[in-house]
Amino acid sequence: MDYRFTHPQDADPPAALSAEYESIFSNDPAQIKSGQDLDQKFTNKLNHMVDQMRKEIPPNAFESETYKRNLARFKEEGETADVAQMRADFGLGTYVSVYVVKREFINYFLIEENGALKVFTISLRTNKRL
Repeated sequence: MDYRFTHPQDADPPAALSAEYESIFSNDPAQIKSGQDLDQKFTNKLNHMVDQMRKEIPPNAFESETYKRNLARFKEEGETADVAQMRADFGLGTYVSVYVVKREFINYFLIEENGALKVFTISLRTNKRL
């Protein structure tokens, strides 16, 4: 996603980067022993993909005219932060306060835990693939 916003619109990400992104969401359920195991595998894949992406995005890319132009073209097609669905997906009761922070093309869902706000989950702010 960051790659597409920091490069010209017709630039495709390197195949290796696309494969990294796709691999984040593929896990063999037979290989998952617990929620903690799933979390660790997901986090490891995500960290590896981010390490690869850093090689493809120059440090000043987020100040570039290309990034600013691509970000300005991004339009939401309506509300994409579906708190009710997120509560159902994760079994959160209505007694848990959920806060949504919208930054660029990501919705961050935060909950309060031990007096601090923590990121609970994230989602894209669009239903289309970027």
